Amino acid sequence: MTGSGSPPEDLVIVHDLRDDSVYEFSSYVAQPDGSLLIGDHLEGESAFYRVDGERLSPVLSAYGTVERLMPTDDRNLAELRTVLAKYASQEGIVWDGADPMELVLAERARDYANRWPRWPNWLDRWMHGSKPG
Repeated sequence: MTGSGSPPEDLVIVHDLRDDSVYEFSSYVAQPDGSLLIGDHLEGESAFYRVDGERLSPVLSAYGTVERLMPTDDRNLAELRTVLAKYASQEGIVWDGADPMELVLAERARDYANRWPRWPNWLDRWMHGSKPG
Protein backbone atom coordinates (compact mmCIF):
# COMPACT_ATOMS: atom_id res chain seq x y z
CA MET A 1 0.00 0.00 0.00
CA THR A 2 1.27 3.44 -0.79
CA GLY A 3 1.64 6.21 1.77
CA SER A 4 2.51 9.73 0.77
CA GLY A 5 3.85 8.63 -2.62
CA SER A 6 1.72 8.46 -5.72
CA PRO A 7 -1.90 7.55 -4.95
CA PRO A 8 -3.23 4.21 -6.13
CA GLU A 9 -5.21 4.56 -9.35
CA ASP A 10 -7.90 2.15 -8.18
CA LEU A 11 -8.98 4.03 -5.04
CA VAL A 12 -12.12 6.19 -5.06
CA ILE A 13 -13.22 8.23 -2.05
CA VAL A 14 -16.99 8.65 -1.81
CA HIS A 15 -18.54 11.50 0.17
CA ASP A 16 -22.16 10.68 0.98
CA LEU A 17 -23.89 14.05 0.90
CA ARG A 18 -26.90 12.82 2.88
CA ASP A 19 -25.06 12.22 6.15
CA ASP A 20 -21.50 13.49 5.48
CA SER A 21 -20.09 9.99 5.77
CA VAL A 22 -17.01 9.06 3.78
CA TYR A 23 -15.80 5.71 2.54
CA GLU A 24 -13.35 4.38 0.02
CA PHE A 25 -13.77 1.66 -2.51
CA SER A 26 -11.92 0.03 -5.32
CA SER A 27 -14.57 -2.44 -6.50
CA TYR A 28 -15.39 -1.24 -9.97
CA VAL A 29 -14.53 -2.13 -13.53
CA ALA A 30 -12.17 0.24 -15.35
CA GLN A 31 -13.19 0.87 -18.95
CA PRO A 32 -11.00 1.61 -22.00
CA ASP A 33 -12.32 5.19 -22.12
CA GLY A 34 -10.99 5.80 -18.60
CA SER A 35 -14.38 5.62 -16.90
CA LEU A 36 -15.20 3.38 -13.93
CA LEU A 37 -18.28 1.15 -13.82
CA ILE A 38 -19.98 1.26 -10.41
CA GLY A 39 -23.45 0.84 -8.96
CA ASP A 40 -25.66 1.47 -5.92
CA HIS A 41 -25.50 5.27 -5.94
CA LEU A 42 -28.38 7.59 -6.80
CA GLU A 43 -28.02 10.94 -8.54
CA GLY A 44 -27.02 13.75 -6.21
CA GLU A 45 -26.36 11.51 -3.19
CA SER A 46 -22.59 11.33 -3.41
CA ALA A 47 -19.47 13.16 -4.55
CA PHE A 48 -16.60 11.08 -5.90
CA TYR A 49 -12.88 11.83 -5.62
CA ARG A 50 -9.53 10.26 -6.26
CA VAL A 51 -6.93 10.54 -3.49
CA ASP A 52 -5.19 13.38 -5.34
CA GLY A 53 -8.38 15.50 -5.20
CA GLU A 54 -9.60 14.81 -8.74
CA ARG A 55 -13.39 14.92 -8.87
CA LEU A 56 -15.00 12.12 -10.80
CA SER A 57 -18.13 12.99 -12.74
CA PRO A 58 -21.05 10.56 -12.41
CA VAL A 59 -22.83 9.33 -15.54
CA LEU A 60 -26.36 8.14 -14.92
CA SER A 61 -28.11 5.03 -16.18
CA ALA A 62 -31.62 5.09 -17.63
CA TYR A 63 -32.88 4.36 -14.09
CA GLY A 64 -31.26 7.40 -12.46
CA THR A 65 -28.48 5.53 -10.70
CA VAL A 66 -24.81 6.30 -11.14
CA GLU A 67 -23.54 3.85 -13.72
CA ARG A 68 -19.99 5.03 -14.24
CA LEU A 69 -17.54 7.68 -13.12
CA MET A 70 -15.69 9.75 -15.68
CA PRO A 71 -12.33 11.33 -14.89
CA THR A 72 -12.26 15.13 -15.01
CA ASP A 73 -9.51 17.72 -15.04
CA ASP A 74 -11.05 19.28 -11.92
CA ARG A 75 -8.70 18.77 -8.97
CA ASN A 76 -9.58 20.34 -5.66
CA LEU A 77 -7.43 18.78 -2.97
CA ALA A 78 -8.42 21.49 -0.47
CA GLU A 79 -12.10 20.56 -0.83
CA LEU A 80 -11.33 16.87 -0.35
CA ARG A 81 -9.22 17.63 2.73
CA THR A 82 -12.08 19.69 4.19
CA VAL A 83 -14.55 16.83 3.68
CA LEU A 84 -12.11 14.32 5.18
CA ALA A 85 -11.24 16.56 8.14
CA LYS A 86 -14.93 16.87 9.04
CA TYR A 87 -15.35 13.11 8.76
CA ALA A 88 -12.23 12.42 10.86
CA SER A 89 -13.50 14.79 13.54
CA GLN A 90 -16.95 13.10 13.59
CA GLU A 91 -15.40 9.65 13.85
CA GLY A 92 -12.71 10.55 16.39
CA ILE A 93 -9.87 9.68 14.02
CA VAL A 94 -6.63 11.56 14.55
CA TRP A 95 -5.49 12.95 11.20
CA ASP A 96 -3.18 15.86 10.46
CA GLY A 97 -5.10 16.87 7.32
CA ALA A 98 -2.16 16.67 4.95
CA ASP A 99 -2.38 13.39 3.05
CA PRO A 100 -5.81 11.86 2.31
CA MET A 101 -4.19 8.44 1.94
CA GLU A 102 -3.13 8.58 5.60
CA LEU A 103 -6.78 8.91 6.64
CA VAL A 104 -7.76 6.02 4.35
CA LEU A 105 -5.08 3.85 5.96
CA ALA A 106 -6.12 4.94 9.47
CA GLU A 107 -9.74 4.03 8.67
CA ARG A 108 -8.67 0.64 7.30
CA ALA A 109 -6.61 -0.04 10.43
CA ARG A 110 -9.58 0.92 12.64
CA ASP A 111 -11.92 -1.34 10.69
CA TYR A 112 -9.38 -4.15 10.88
CA ALA A 113 -9.02 -3.76 14.65
CA ASN A 114 -12.82 -3.75 15.14
CA ARG A 115 -13.75 -6.60 12.81
CA TRP A 116 -16.13 -9.26 14.06
CA PRO A 117 -16.09 -12.10 14.89
CA ARG A 118 -12.88 -12.14 16.90
CA TRP A 119 -11.23 -15.50 16.41
CA PRO A 120 -8.44 -16.97 18.53
CA ASN A 121 -5.17 -15.18 17.65
CA TRP A 122 -3.70 -18.08 15.67
CA LEU A 123 -6.89 -18.51 13.60
CA ASP A 124 -7.26 -14.76 13.09
CA ARG A 125 -3.71 -14.48 11.71
CA TRP A 126 -4.33 -17.48 9.45
CA MET A 127 -7.59 -16.03 8.07
CA HIS A 128 -6.82 -12.30 7.94
CA GLY A 129 -3.05 -12.00 8.04
CA SER A 130 -1.19 -9.90 10.55
CA LYS A 131 -2.10 -6.42 9.30
CA PRO A 132 -4.76 -4.49 7.39
CA GLY A 133 -4.49 -3.79 3.72
